[in-house]
Amino acid sequence: MGQNMRFLKYLTILAVIGVVSLVAVAHAGILISDLGDPRIGTSAGSVNGYPYLAQGVNLPGGTIDSLTGQFSVTAAAGEGQQVNVYLYTANSSGVPLSQSLLLGTITTGNSVANAQLYTLTPVANSITAGNYAIVADIASSSVGFDYTTTATTGFSGGNLSANGSTGWISEPGYYAMMSIDVVPEPITQALLVFGSVALLVCLGRRVLLRFQS
Repeated sequence: MGQNMRFLKYLTILAVIGVVSLVAVAHAGILISDLGDPRIGTSAGSVNGYPYLAQGVNLPGGTIDSLTGQFSVTAAAGEGQQVNVYLYTANSSGVPLSQSLLLGTITTGNSVANAQLYTLTPVANSITAGNYAIVADIASSSVGFDYTTTATTGFSGGNLSANGSTGWISEPGYYAMMSIDVVPEPITQALLVFGSVALLVCLGRRVLLRFQS
């Protein structure tokens, strides 16, 4: 009787661990971020008269759940500016190729010396794994996209600025500061859940064999 109670106790603990694991997996996202890296400077908008600044990223398939960019407002002229943030397809070097969708719009705050974080919840989207570029349309030269020199997994090439008909100018070794949270596509989540269940079953069998021996 005592062994049966201990066995039921172990199974209960395993069941709780399994449920918690499944809930965590169902809500888990893949975070690509360099916001914790040192800020080196800022790339001002309207470089060469063109407003677009970009950063190449390699994203998994799924849904972009949130995006946070680090910008600096360097003068009063940059306050209250609307910055459209787009997702572009890109080549392996992170150079934007074609616009995929408008993720959302941020509005800049007061001008301060330190960097400011702006988070947007993107419009409904579904992407396949591949090379992309996050492109910010910054019309004011008093607003800049902050950058770091620390290479982070998921970022490709340097940050880029548009230069009209000549295309994009890359700055190798400089990376725009942002974080992107991508929730894996359902099939990926299903595989993760299946793996968690399989692990739980294996643990349960080991416990059962232990009590039967």
